Amino acid sequence: MAAISESNAELSLAAEPAPRLSIRHLMLWTLCCAVYWALIREVNARSSSQMQVGLFSSIVTGAVFAGVITLISMRVRSSPPLLKHPGHWLLLISAIFTLIAAPVLHALTGSLALMNPFDPDRWEFVVIRILYLFPPIAFAFAAARIRDRIWKVLFIAMVLPGVPWFLSLLGIDLPSSYFHAWPKLVLASAMVVVSIVELKNGPRHDWLHWTGVTTHLASCSNLILRVLATLIP
Repeated sequence: MAAISESNAELSLAAEPAPRLSIRHLMLWTLCCAVYWALIREVNARSSSQMQVGLFSSIVTGAVFAGVITLISMRVRSSPPLLKHPGHWLLLISAIFTLIAAPVLHALTGSLALMNPFDPDRWEFVVIRILYLFPPIAFAFAAARIRDRIWKVLFIAMVLPGVPWFLSLLGIDLPSSYFHAWPKLVLASAMVVVSIVELKNGPRHDWLHWTGVTTHLASCSNLILRVLATLIP
């Protein structure tokens, strides 16, 4: 316990405070939401069923990009470490995946939906498997960089859902149950528990950390809906 307390104290002392949350951050969030929502409406102009999901996604994704822009501006102004808290890593990983992987996945899944007959050996499936490996690889890298022991263990655990995608990339056939969303939901629940404990006992984190945690958990709501859809006849 003493070692953990010392580690927590070291983390709190080492962290430079984030700028106080102000109206300009809320305006930046609004701008990011508007830009992402405009893109969603353009892409899904013919699919009204996707609009409600897109509106929710624009709120969450807007917060992600507003947080990342704030982190970068802090780095430019005062040169602190760019990623000091676990939530900062969550923001950056989500932003990179949204910028790079998500558009490619959208394009590939759209083309595969038109494929007839279905061919699981097409190159598009290889690219999709590689893209789905980005989050676990990023979490493994983050786990090696952060000092907080609890979050280090949690990030290592978040690598596990990517194992089936890695094995499938190697040509190992796995049952579809290996790709279910249950492990991610369990990890999201663990993140909630860790966050509650930290809010009560420390270490102290800035609001950008909590933005990263909140947006990550919000993104898991889609997983909850998918799981519920499999349970409700």
